[in-house]
Amino acid sequence: MGRLMIQNEAQGLGGALEHLLFLKISGDLVLATGRSLGTELVDLNTKRVTRIIGEGKPADALCALASDGMSDTLLVGGPDGIIRQYEPQTGALRRQQQIGDGAIRDLAVAERSGSMVVAVASEGGVRLWATEGRDTEPVKFLPRPQRARPFRICFSGDDSARYLVCAFTDGWLAAWNLDAVDQGPNWRQAHSGPIWTLIDLDDDDRREPLVASGGSDRSLCVWGIADDGALVARQKFEADGTIRRLGHAIDGEREGKVPMLASASATGAVSLWRYDGPADRPLMEAARHRGEVYSIACTSTAEGVIVASGDFNGDIEVSRLSSNVLKSMRTFFRTDGPISAVTAKRPAARVARRPFPGLVLTAGSAPARGAAAGGPRAARSTGRRRVPASGGARSSGSSGGGPVDAAGGPCPRRGRTPRRARGP
Repeated sequence: MGRLMIQNEAQGLGGALEHLLFLKISGDLVLATGRSLGTELVDLNTKRVTRIIGEGKPADALCALASDGMSDTLLVGGPDGIIRQYEPQTGALRRQQQIGDGAIRDLAVAERSGSMVVAVASEGGVRLWATEGRDTEPVKFLPRPQRARPFRICFSGDDSARYLVCAFTDGWLAAWNLDAVDQGPNWRQAHSGPIWTLIDLDDDDRREPLVASGGSDRSLCVWGIADDGALVARQKFEADGTIRRLGHAIDGEREGKVPMLASASATGAVSLWRYDGPADRPLMEAARHRGEVYSIACTSTAEGVIVASGDFNGDIEVSRLSSNVLKSMRTFFRTDGPISAVTAKRPAARVARRPFPGLVLTAGSAPARGAAAGGPRAARSTGRRRVPASGGARSSGSSGGGPVDAAGGPCPRRGRTPRRARGP
């Protein structure tokens, strides 16, 4: 596993890292960062900021829009309700599109009827914009109690059935068939507090559309979408703090393909979760930040998985996880009784058993870290670094520690100083 730290106070924009996004430019992978003073492009090889885009204009939402097979254009949503489309290679502004009057909170892109459509979650509601034109289409829903607002949005499904899913600030999810957004959605209470993040779990082999959500209740939930648009609970994981953001990556190919979730926590932990893994601890901890993690981006490569994460201090950490490392971390050993500790003996591992429930996760022949201590806490080992107990969370309240207005939503930006997380 390789890592790099990017601290770009001197070479780029300052402030908290609220958004991260992988872009393709002429076939090369570039990391885009969204901050309160604009957007940066970071070269993953040189670890340097190569371009600042839209300097002085807050990046409230980022999204990639494919322009051809080799490059993407960059969509940036702002507090003025405008989407700006930039050419990353030059930084040039291609066009602007007004989306209502409210601040834009999230963007998602999908294909519909041969053209690209952008879904926008904003303070003013949910709208669709066909990028070939100027018109926008409202998405119907009844106002939520306590003035709850749309906060995160994503598409899911394929050409045969595509759905639009939106997370609201009161912990509820809404799902529409993309061909029937003029009708009311299917509602589902997903979390006991505000939802901070919502993503599509894009996988060609999945049997049904899947999305994942995370919130201030520290839960990470996977939802299936039935034919009628109903959201059905498929899996639930418990993290060590408020889940700020989620990412999704697939390691391996064909029969050996393993889809994984990546979570960014308010405790500073960046963790990988396997769909069929334990619900109370991750597969491994990919990174540990000094401050609260606000953003995450994942991508799969021929060599493995790249996970980029950004925190309140403005630091980025990029973890390159090879397939060989992930395969060894995915090796679970089960016995016919409870496990309290593991000892290493070459060439094989020997397991000591005592009356404590547990599951041992090993990397190669090395002993699982923390397992020798015994007891239930030993079972929290991730094979790399011990995950703190829930008491270590810095923030798990409904606002996630960010400034809020009277309605419980994030306050508008002021000044050039780093801000707390803009949460529900």
